[in-house]
Amino acid sequence: MVVLSAFIANKNGKPIVSRQFRDVEKNRSIELLNYFQSEFNNNKSQGNFIEARDEHVRYLYKPIDDFYMVLITNLQSNIIQDIKTLNTFAETVNALSSWLLYNSLNDYVPLKSSDEDLLCQHAFDFINAFDEIIVNGYKENLKSNQIMNHHNMWCMEETWKNINDESKERAAKENRKRDLENMTKRNSGMGYQSFGGASGSNADPNVLKEAYDSYYSHASNSARESFLHSQEQQHELSHDEYYEEANDKFVGEVVAEEPENVSGLLFTVKEIVSAQISRDGDIESSEIKGTLELKIANPDYTNVSIKLNLDNPKDKSYNFKTHPNIDKASFLNESLLKLRDSKKTFPSNDQALGVLRWRQVSSNADEAEKLVPFKIQAWISPVDDDKYEVTFEYELNEKYETFGESMFILPISQHSTAEITDFGDFDESSIQILGYDHSQGLVIKTEHFNSSQGVFTVTVDNIESEESLFPINVSFATLSDNSSDSLSNVTVAEVYTVDEEPVEEYDTFVLVKNDSYVIV
Repeated sequence: MVVLSAFIANKNGKPIVSRQFRDVEKNRSIELLNYFQSEFNNNKSQGNFIEARDEHVRYLYKPIDDFYMVLITNLQSNIIQDIKTLNTFAETVNALSSWLLYNSLNDYVPLKSSDEDLLCQHAFDFINAFDEIIVNGYKENLKSNQIMNHHNMWCMEETWKNINDESKERAAKENRKRDLENMTKRNSGMGYQSFGGASGSNADPNVLKEAYDSYYSHASNSARESFLHSQEQQHELSHDEYYEEANDKFVGEVVAEEPENVSGLLFTVKEIVSAQISRDGDIESSEIKGTLELKIANPDYTNVSIKLNLDNPKDKSYNFKTHPNIDKASFLNESLLKLRDSKKTFPSNDQALGVLRWRQVSSNADEAEKLVPFKIQAWISPVDDDKYEVTFEYELNEKYETFGESMFILPISQHSTAEITDFGDFDESSIQILGYDHSQGLVIKTEHFNSSQGVFTVTVDNIESEESLFPINVSFATLSDNSSDSLSNVTVAEVYTVDEEPVEEYDTFVLVKNDSYVIV
């Protein structure tokens, strides 16, 4: 079952958004699309597929309101399985178009022929969704709701930015109002200067007002507006400088130390984890993007071969991709990474070089839990009208007994107050509130998770509602010299020189860090 291409066509068979999944020349691809358009009007009433034996392909299509979802497969492909794949595409396009075009996440909105331009504007969103369904021509074991979860997670960064922008705008308005009140109070408490003059911050506000009215009573309207505008700009400038300075103080990002290349040959398995977790601790979606990096400082190791511990390098759930200079056949057949051209060598400049990449996406709840280092539950308990207790309960992946530093970032304004009211399983010195990051929110730091599960409670005040506490971003980065800490189970088994002699000394590290790790 090889899917060559997928595209959305209008009611006349004209392709609007197309994605090729196999290496096809541009002219050949255009030829196949044009062939469908020419044959479609004569065949659409006779069934749901067209066999083009001269072209050695089969077209399967399904109506989506005023449009059609079309797949191009080879003639030997299993048509029953292809129809199931076509249905997955159609369901995904239905859900995605309702969300992108009409902001309807749960209710289906029919597509109209007038929506053709809007479909073109969101072409890359549909292409990204198509790439989730088909990888290298073969269907992934995913359903349309899982694909929508992946898309929403992919858009989470933009959503988070919008929430931050709104939060900053509200905070700026509140601060300007409070600063103005404080300025008025300070000025009202000051008397006249000793010489009867009114100048600077010691001036009586009534005297300032009289002087202003006296001078500007003879001035033009433009002069009045210019003066008021300059005062407003000066106030906003000082306000922005204050927050810019504060923003440098607290950053809710964990940075792991760079591993040291002691032996002259260093391997680092880097795994970037994304997840969307419900408040109840259910992992709605998860993903790992992994890279095996090689760093060589000893020229004797510039032509090594790396044997990996992999059950099946052809496993499509990993979607392995080797560096162009790596012999792909050796990797697929022997789990061996070596240079394609034996005359070439790896650079010995002690700089990281990625030789293998992979990507895992959860297809069910069990897989989703295996692809994350820990899951989090957030229990919200109201204390007063604007005061809440937030209890975090974590549970580590079974691979880990402990885990390193983490940050929890609540999207609340700096006018809210917070304190840790229950340290639970933590020492008082190992968990603390770092403060308020203007671009992110309230930052809570945990030094480490010392047990497989634990809890702690934070009490926050001056909160509008429970919903204003979400989404909560989680940040982490932990470096380990234990190769079994890899969530993807990608490890280096053996290393050989160009003479097939085993390399006895080399360093291996595993770095696990977050990308978008969100509690919603």
